[in-house]
Amino acid sequence: MSRETSRESTNSQILAEASEWLIEFETGEPDSDTRREFDDWLRQSPEHVRAYLGLLPLWKQGAVAKFSRDQGPESLIAYANTEGNVVALTGSAQSGKRSRTRTRWRAAMAATIAFAVVGGLFAWREFHAPLYTTGIGEQRSVLLPDGSTLELNARSRVRIEFTEKQRGIDLLQGQALFHVVADAHRPFVVSVDTLSVRAVGTQFDVNRRASGTVVTVVEGRVSILEPSSSGGADASRKSFLSAGEQVTVSPDPANQPRQSRTADAAAATAWTQRRLVFDASTLSEVVEEFNRYNVRPIKIVDASLDGFPITGSFSSTDSASLLRFLEAQPGVQVTTADDEIRVALRK
Repeated sequence: MSRETSRESTNSQILAEASEWLIEFETGEPDSDTRREFDDWLRQSPEHVRAYLGLLPLWKQGAVAKFSRDQGPESLIAYANTEGNVVALTGSAQSGKRSRTRTRWRAAMAATIAFAVVGGLFAWREFHAPLYTTGIGEQRSVLLPDGSTLELNARSRVRIEFTEKQRGIDLLQGQALFHVVADAHRPFVVSVDTLSVRAVGTQFDVNRRASGTVVTVVEGRVSILEPSSSGGADASRKSFLSAGEQVTVSPDPANQPRQSRTADAAAATAWTQRRLVFDASTLSEVVEEFNRYNVRPIKIVDASLDGFPITGSFSSTDSASLLRFLEAQPGVQVTTADDEIRVALRK
């Protein structure tokens, strides 16, 4: 085997392994053992890091975006083979440490991604859009290239994409607190779907909830650009928030307009101290927050309890404090099982 042939085989092997890791982290909740394996794999070679980071934007914007896990592997492979510059993989699609119980659709997805990358679709964005994630109960602090920092709450994901004209953050899941270094020539923009929060030098919190995105300004001022309920390709509107103000933006523009309100910034950022502070919050919102920190989730059995108001301060890592509070409420019953905690109307 020639040196060039050996190199191509090695590169294909790395891309195949990187593809499998991408599928693992983008579609599931990896356990601690899996995360350690992934860390070991990254440390084996800079080529592993380069391949994995290069694949990240392809997952979001590239050729495989139109497929779902419900589609069979045959359709994925067929699609990959229709792309130009396809090079067949010569290496095994699994490393020695990886489990051999992968489902067929994951293997096909990994192969499709690797085919596209070998065709040259990822090289121009190497190291351009790193992804940071946290698991259940995990928090982390990230120092960004410009000196800004972000505090990432549990069960959260952000994608970082800095350019010469803009510092971009895509909040894919969860919550983050941003400490932004001023740069008048490069605005700092946090995106949640079609919502954009823009700042120059400030501190603000963005919480992506099921019911809507909550933006709280701790210091400085931000602008918020969101779709308008009037519709149209260019239909959007801008509003401003100052320190001590908060707004919740619904994912449905028809639920607007809405107004900013005075916020308790210390309460909104108490999660950084492992505290959760609620002021007339609904039980569904409270449960969503607690489930970021506890392996055994809380489930509301009766929908009529979703809007049950909760006011109080709790330890985020001690769900028992919330459960004791709920058990003391008339008409509420709490049942603990091995896999979940159920909250229902008392019979």
